[in-house]
Amino acid sequence: MQEVRALIQDQLKEQIVRDMREFLDGRIKEEIITEVHQQVQVQLPEHIPVTLEKQIVGSRSQIIEVRHALMNSEARRTNSNLRTDDLNDSLAIVLKPDGTRSDVYPANLTALFAYTPALLRTLLKDHGLVEHQLREKNLNKFMAHIGITFQIVPVSATDENNDS
Repeated sequence: MQEVRALIQDQLKEQIVRDMREFLDGRIKEEIITEVHQQVQVQLPEHIPVTLEKQIVGSRSQIIEVRHALMNSEARRTNSNLRTDDLNDSLAIVLKPDGTRSDVYPANLTALFAYTPALLRTLLKDHGLVEHQLREKNLNKFMAHIGITFQIVPVSATDENNDS
């Protein structure tokens, strides 16, 4: 009887060890699978380039930006040919930073010089230019922005009195 009992205990111990080993092997495999999946999700974007669709969208926006820059460059080149005796000649349109035309863009320099302070302020803001306190400086800043190569000279009150 002792021998049978010892034999059963040995077989039971061996069965428990086998069952525990199988259980632990299964759990280890599950943990490895979970960890590998998580690491793949984390590291995959680092090793695989941006999708073609995202590249296309990025390229299109770059093309649009370059097209606007080219249009503005051409407009500035055209405007740079204007001189003080061409005040009524049409201004080539320089687009706003977002690529659209300002609603208050002047038709020519005569119209620009007639702008009220509020209208000039709106024009500067549309083009992303910082406003100055002096009207003449604001006009010169905008003229330089659109490619005009000359500046207007501010007239002080003492200069006007000396002319009288």
